Amino acid sequence: MIALPKLGVQLETTRGISLALPFLVSSNTYRIQIPLSTSKAFIPLEQISTIVIHEGLRRWRVEYYLAIIKRSGSGIIVGFPVSPAKQ
Repeated sequence: MIALPKLGVQLETTRGISLALPFLVSSNTYRIQIPLSTSKAFIPLEQISTIVIHEGLRRWRVEYYLAIIKRSGSGIIVGFPVSPAKQ
């Protein structure tokens, strides 16, 4: 997510595969990320009502995510999941 002041918000999603390479590091499994495709979406500031960190239920867990609420009830766009702080 890139916030562009006075213009809007740009969201970028990269999809790919993650490979485990256990032979490179003896104590932990090393993972490499291989991107396969990227998509971008721009949301103009005029279409944004507010940006919130919200919570939702997934199976038996509560998950937090960043959401962009559009004006005039035209929808909600989920930006990305937000990990809670570790204690």
